[in-house]
Amino acid sequence: FHGYATAGSETVAVALLALLTSWARPRQAVAVAASFGGNAPATAQMVGAMAGAFYGDAWLPASWVANLENGPVEEGGAEGTAGGPPG
Repeated sequence: FHGYATAGSETVAVALLALLTSWARPRQAVAVAASFGGNAPATAQMVGAMAGAFYGDAWLPASWVANLENGPVEEGGAEGTAGGPPG
């Protein structure tokens, strides 16, 4: 898959390709998506979101969580989001 550049209109299809070809290996799926050219950051973000929906957050490396811009989200969701209590 390396070197495959994605256009914005192909992002969802390529994200599904990365997720399904790395089934049960969500960390690898994100890494594969990030290695694509073109819209790779958005593709990797989408794969991470889908992997989180399927597998929860137990697969996330601690170094990824530690580097989140606003820090880790506590159980129950972030304030002001649909999953959490209003501020």
